[in-house]
Amino acid sequence: MAVISAARLLPYRILENMIDGLVITFMDITVSKKLEMELRTKN
Repeated sequence: MAVISAARLLPYRILENMIDGLVITFMDITVSKKLEMELRTKN
């Protein structure tokens, strides 16, 4: 089974409110999507 993921991109800001980088977060949402598909097929 393929892994389903979601990505979140947020700027990393320094005290002067200037962007100094990027924070990238990957989340494995495979289980959530599988359960969602099962509920959709039951209805």
